Amino acid sequence: MELMENPQMRGSQPLNLAEELGDDRFNPPGELVAFTTSVSKLTVLAVKRANPWSMFWLILLAFVGGLGALSVLLLTGVPAQPDCSKISIISTDSEKLHCAKVATSNVDMKDERARVLAAIDLVDDWGSLHPLANDGKTQLDLWSRQLIRVSRRDLANDGDIKKAIEGLKKIPPTSTVYPDAQSAIEKWEQQWVKGNENSASFQQALQQAKWFDASLYLSRVGSLQSKYWSRTQYDKMSAQLAREQDGWERYQEAESLALSGDLDDYKRKSFRQFIGGKRPDEKAETSDYTNDPKALAKAIGIGNEVKKDTFIYENAQHKKALWQQRLAEIAAEKYQGQDFAGAIAAASLVPKGSPAYAQAQKWQRLSESKAPPEGQSADGDQSEAPKSRRFKPKRNYSDNPNSRNPTN
Repeated sequence: MELMENPQMRGSQPLNLAEELGDDRFNPPGELVAFTTSVSKLTVLAVKRANPWSMFWLILLAFVGGLGALSVLLLTGVPAQPDCSKISIISTDSEKLHCAKVATSNVDMKDERARVLAAIDLVDDWGSLHPLANDGKTQLDLWSRQLIRVSRRDLANDGDIKKAIEGLKKIPPTSTVYPDAQSAIEKWEQQWVKGNENSASFQQALQQAKWFDASLYLSRVGSLQSKYWSRTQYDKMSAQLAREQDGWERYQEAESLALSGDLDDYKRKSFRQFIGGKRPDEKAETSDYTNDPKALAKAIGIGNEVKKDTFIYENAQHKKALWQQRLAEIAAEKYQGQDFAGAIAAASLVPKGSPAYAQAQKWQRLSESKAPPEGQSADGDQSEAPKSRRFKPKRNYSDNPNSRNPTN
């Protein structure tokens, strides 16, 4: 019991590591201990003697400095861009202006006109006292020029002058581009009046096959300053003139051939009519046409080459019906003349689906029933078709020339 130590007594004594471990490293020099004690006392004394107002101004100065640094950071830093897909009526004007700039900067979009008009409407109501008035005024001029360019481009492509003028009228008088917009509207209206007048006269000349007059009106359209008329419409009208001339020429070739029946000279005859401007007789009867079925069939084939989008197409269709009817009449005439083969040949040339097809088929069937079998003429005699030869053995005759019979 005497060897046991009292824990209370041990805890009451200070723990000296140097004594416990027998190491001098845990005994700091006396000078260091004295210096540390002196600094601690001076710090406590300075805090106790400090002026409260000095501490207040010191804290205030630190707060103001931090606030200034934060302001500089916010002003020089890159602000977060708004999400233009979420722009609504409650968005700020700065956000709307930013998104309008983004939307109108894409020149490849199909709805460029609509977005430019929307951007102009955005800044049009901003007065001079608006915080973004200067930026809005600059953008208004840029967008107005862009609208004129877009309207001129669309006008050259589709020719919708009404839409183009309505767009330019959206440019407000406050824009510096407003006089240019008004000048463009006046110029476009004048060009469209001249273009429409010459285009109508051109169409009338085509209907009457007046090629010189049509070429004159075409040249006037090409001289207009509008790209829609001088390029787009001029190219279309030139192609139409070529189609009409080609269709008319083919129509006259077919008509000349059907009238004359001359397979060798019909082109030259139709060319003389074409140069002279003579219009074929549209009131001709079927009896006025040739009796040659081959010439009529060729005329029908040439008439089929006349294109639908020409003024002469309806005339060609009318004449083809007459030529087909003439073929059916020739088949009837051949049948009545007992020329059944000729009737069949003429009837077979009538195209299927034509008005005269049923009539031609009737004469063809009648002719086929009357026609003699192949290899036999119409009067029942055998034709001169080659006959097969039979082998006959040679016979020996006497030397007597008067004797024609063989010896027994």
